[in-house]
Amino acid sequence: MTFDSTFYNYLRNHKRIKLFDYDVVIDWAVKLLMDGYDYKSLISIAILSKPVHKDEIINHVSDALKDLGLSEFHSSNDFKNLALYYSTKIVENTNVRNNLACLYDIFIESNDPIYTVFFSLYHQWNDLEDDYMQKEHPGLNYYYEGADLENIESLVITEAQKWNKINN
Repeated sequence: MTFDSTFYNYLRNHKRIKLFDYDVVIDWAVKLLMDGYDYKSLISIAILSKPVHKDEIINHVSDALKDLGLSEFHSSNDFKNLALYYSTKIVENTNVRNNLACLYDIFIESNDPIYTVFFSLYHQWNDLEDDYMQKEHPGLNYYYEGADLENIESLVITEAQKWNKINN
């Protein structure tokens, strides 16, 4: 696993992400220790067992970021960094549905129209899988024209690619 700027943006948002994957932080800490970083905070993370509970690791992550001279993201301006992480994961075809749900949450929390396409795709995918909607309104697309169960995932990936080009 590589730890690039996208990963660090994700890591710096760890307190703001509802379903943050702290298990990858253990791998990150081990890698940094192997690369010669010698911080107590990294050792405290590296000795934890997976799956790790948030309460066990959250303060150690904050300490490690501080030791490395990285600040945590707290402001609404940091939503874009977080959105870039999730949209990049979608482009990589990694947990597309879960990452779309995270982008939907960003739209809800930020109320910023630059995330509207993810709001629309999220609701369209739900409608496409909803038995009632399909029975009562087959083929009706309230949120994203032309979407169906066969192409919704590829539409999400395409829109994430477009969004990344504009916002990166």
